[in-house]
Amino acid sequence: MNIEIDLTSLIKTLPKLPGIYQMLDELGQLLYVGKAKNLRARVSSYFSTQDHSTKTRHLVGRIKDIHTTVTGSETEALLLEQTLIKRFSPPYNILLRDDKSYPYIYISQHEYPRIGSIRGRKKTGHVFGPYPSGSAVRFSLGLLQKAFRIRQCQDSYFRNRSRPCLEYQIQRCSGPCVGLISKQDYGQAVQDTQRFLEGKSGELMQDLTQRMETASQDMAYEQAAVIRDQISTLRQVQEVQHMDTADGEVDIFAVCQDAAFICVQTLTVRGGQLIGGKSHFQKVQLDASDPEILESFVAQYYMDYNPVMTAFPKDIVVSHALPNPSALEALLYQTAQKKIRILKRITHHKQAWLSMAVQNAQQGLQTRQVTHSRRQETYDLLRQWLSPRLPASCVNRFECFDISHTQGEATKASCVVFDMEGPRKDLYRQYNITSTDTGDDYKAMAEVLTRRYCKLNQHSEWPWLVIVDGGLGQLGQAARIFKELALTQYVPELVLLGLAKGVTRKAGFERLFRVTSLAEFSQSLSGEGCIVQLQKPDNELVLRLMHEIRDESHRFAIVGHRKARDKARTKSTLETIPGVGPKRRSAILKYFGGLQGVKRASIDDLSKVDGIQKSLADVIYRHLHE
Repeated sequence: MNIEIDLTSLIKTLPKLPGIYQMLDELGQLLYVGKAKNLRARVSSYFSTQDHSTKTRHLVGRIKDIHTTVTGSETEALLLEQTLIKRFSPPYNILLRDDKSYPYIYISQHEYPRIGSIRGRKKTGHVFGPYPSGSAVRFSLGLLQKAFRIRQCQDSYFRNRSRPCLEYQIQRCSGPCVGLISKQDYGQAVQDTQRFLEGKSGELMQDLTQRMETASQDMAYEQAAVIRDQISTLRQVQEVQHMDTADGEVDIFAVCQDAAFICVQTLTVRGGQLIGGKSHFQKVQLDASDPEILESFVAQYYMDYNPVMTAFPKDIVVSHALPNPSALEALLYQTAQKKIRILKRITHHKQAWLSMAVQNAQQGLQTRQVTHSRRQETYDLLRQWLSPRLPASCVNRFECFDISHTQGEATKASCVVFDMEGPRKDLYRQYNITSTDTGDDYKAMAEVLTRRYCKLNQHSEWPWLVIVDGGLGQLGQAARIFKELALTQYVPELVLLGLAKGVTRKAGFERLFRVTSLAEFSQSLSGEGCIVQLQKPDNELVLRLMHEIRDESHRFAIVGHRKARDKARTKSTLETIPGVGPKRRSAILKYFGGLQGVKRASIDDLSKVDGIQKSLADVIYRHLHE
């Protein structure tokens, strides 16, 4: 893809809302996760003309796609950003490897409880969080200490005080260590702190205001002034986070659709923490209402469920009232073996989570529309360049083939498929090549094309463009196979294209070859004169698309080859000997101390191993020395 061309339209659709953005490379690998108060402004700044550091320019040069998730606030964006960094370790993010957990605020269960910070959840006491960083916790503790004057000192320090400390002198502690506050009043302060941390700030403010008015009416003006200062301080405290709740095992689903596409956005909350979300897209096939779509999606989602935290949620929140929620709850009970509620009325944090999911569904659908429109434009340009006679209503499906091996070892062929949805990874295929073990790419290409198309018929879904990664030789083999299979009877206008790497093997130096007409090639004896070299397309979008398809095929072939090669190289030679199972193999290796010792052993030596008869020893010896 070309960043300046393909991502410009995408960036223009981003909302001016807080959230996180994920930058991906050409292989779909996560490069960087960032947060933003304004997603559009922050993401567009990477591609502006401003001077950037060398590292930033290097990052921008690798970006091929950008995914975004809208959040309710910048604080939530920061928490989600840190969650994704810890989970995926993107190479361009700062990884705090010595910090394995989020900080929390906790209140102990002592007679005079203390308030402090911990990392990781604590089993005893009341825990609140998580917070995005240690500095955020320290800032919150400072404000809470100023408002409620709860002690933060360690128990050993608290037990050994005989007079008030400096914290009391600067009005940051009420002095419970030396009895300067009653147990009842201190308990009230602790209770107020808990209510505030639980997100009940509105209720607490009303209570404090009532207490201030009562104290003023009783002419306890000093007490009224203290409560007034508490109210003023609490108004400065950072917003209450939706992440912080004891009831935090929730899955959220929101649906949005237009005339062409449906988008269902999922958000996953575990342990009170938003750990991620995903947009699911589907073409509109039949007219269906949003509740019907949602009910069908939720049922399928949990029937084939791979829970992120190895646990089903306690609650499900949906953006539309389902037609038959009781039936779906019964299905979920059979699947999860526990009751999962589909909530009908939601408040506070769950409402905020749902709003976040709805925003992301709308944003995902808008982005999909822009991407689909750009892809349709590029495909039309490609069709006009290669085959103007091809009807515009032709199915937009391309297939590309590549061969990968190491000097003939573990030869793999790949077939990748692109259509109007872009790369269709569910349709990708890999083939083990058995016709050659000498690195003959021509034979390998002939084999994979034969296996790919020999079983298809007029009812099959055919591509209108087939690309082979290679020059005249590979393209000639492809045309010969298509001739032998008589494929022109199914797709008379099928275009066959070869994309050969240049001398430097860099993008922009390729040579393009095309079979002018499969029908003419089939009628000729040798096919000579039916393959021509093409001029590169004038439109950069077309060339970039072809590079993307070719590179994806190359990547997929390499992945398969490396797996097969590594598996073959780590496989013991003894595993291929008939009659030598795991137990005998283990006994042989232990007796001789390794494979090299086995290879040096004679037939008599091998027969001394427990369970190895002379006949089997002879088989082993011959197998190792052939």
